Amino acid sequence: ILKAGAAYVPVDPTNPPRRLAYLIEDADAQVVVSSTAGGEALAPMSAHQVRLDQGWPEGETADLPPFVDAEQLAYVVYTSGSTGRPKGVEVS
Repeated sequence: ILKAGAAYVPVDPTNPPRRLAYLIEDADAQVVVSSTAGGEALAPMSAHQVRLDQGWPEGETADLPPFVDAEQLAYVVYTSGSTGRPKGVEVS
């Protein structure tokens, strides 16, 4: 994920659907990467999913950079949110 220039958002698929939908929307997640079991809860909330335990579609490949920039956004973790809405904290 990082070598592709993207960041990730760890999400617990056992969270309530409303919270999952908020996290995915707030993070503007373009792809959900999960297992089949964990991804079922996220399926209605994402246009594109990659299931790590299923076959991968054939497609073009690209050379990835040999390293990741230390200043690049690595992930966003959501706090419980003292205002009632989870807040994303960006980590590089």
